[in-house]
Amino acid sequence: MATRVTSKNKAMRVSRFIKGLIALSLALFCLMYLMPATVAAAAGPAELRLTIQQSFTASGTATPPSETFSYRLAPEVSSNPTPAGNGIDYTFTIRGTDEVDVGPLYFYQEGVYRYELRHITATASGYVFDAEVYKVEIHVASDMKVVVVAIKSNGKKADVLAFSHSFSGTAPKPDDKPGPVPTPPPSVVIVPGPTPAPITVIVPNPVIPPLPVVVPDSGNQQPATQTEEPTVSIIDPVMEALEAPGVLSINLFGLEVPLFGGLGYWGLANLVLCLAAGVLTFTIWFRAFLAERAKSKAAAARYKRSPEDSESGLLTGDQDKPQLHQRLSLGWLATAVTATAVGIFLFVFTVDLSKSMALADAWTICYAVLFMLVIAALVCARKQGAPKGSAKGKQPA
Repeated sequence: MATRVTSKNKAMRVSRFIKGLIALSLALFCLMYLMPATVAAAAGPAELRLTIQQSFTASGTATPPSETFSYRLAPEVSSNPTPAGNGIDYTFTIRGTDEVDVGPLYFYQEGVYRYELRHITATASGYVFDAEVYKVEIHVASDMKVVVVAIKSNGKKADVLAFSHSFSGTAPKPDDKPGPVPTPPPSVVIVPGPTPAPITVIVPNPVIPPLPVVVPDSGNQQPATQTEEPTVSIIDPVMEALEAPGVLSINLFGLEVPLFGGLGYWGLANLVLCLAAGVLTFTIWFRAFLAERAKSKAAAARYKRSPEDSESGLLTGDQDKPQLHQRLSLGWLATAVTATAVGIFLFVFTVDLSKSMALADAWTICYAVLFMLVIAALVCARKQGAPKGSAKGKQPA
């Protein structure tokens, strides 16, 4: 009966411990992330549309074949947003003298975003294209206010993003006719005379100079020039995959959060795993400390009641096995504490909370391995913390 009551009490304590761990993790999560995330969601992202102007003039009698010209907006880094997607060049066209709004561009955090804007229509006869290349800098403040700065090729700032093209050509006249055909002069009649004797022309044989004999010098032979093939690095695709965010995303508290973020993001899973490992390790360690303290007090109380029995029990060697299990338990707890400390160290020195959030990033696998190591160490410490047969053994009289 006493064994059943003890098992039931243990189950209740484990249930309360798990509930307390979940409540503490949720409280820390709300304190560290949800409060600033709510403020960011209320502010919302910054939205911008770039206005591009184009002027086109035609001179002469010829009709221009086309009045539509193409442009390209290229981001400087792969994380900069464009209407086509993050890090993707965006091309568009303008017809005649007109202006268009390129966008929208959404910015979720403060910083300076740089782009290059240029005209990319192929060269054609009669056209004179504007070769200006603009450096566009978009400054996003912490309150999501946007300032656009356009810089020309000569380094001067431009008030507007404008391009000017022209066409000049002359069309053939429809009433032009070919001129009169000139009359050839009258034919001259040649009267044949006596046939002259043939003249023998002696042509000397050409003197052919001897060909020089080139003896190859084995010591001065130059090796054949080999074209070097471009080397392909296997690291470049990996770095591009790490820098680019994942395609899939979820809506979390009004924010579009990608499932996997690159180097420009920090993972929410990393924070949760570190908090769970730290709280779990601290709780188990503290409970072990309290248990050892209670055990020491009980041993001291028994010694005071019956010193002779306690001394005889120590001399029989019955305490050797519990002490061995105690050492093993402390070793596994030390392993769990070390893994937790490594995870917290990596989180502090590798995670930048000022970046955008993703559910997971390139470090999440490392944190998951450390968390599984903590769980395994704590399970082993719990199993080896008490000697075998202690629960089923008979109580001494």
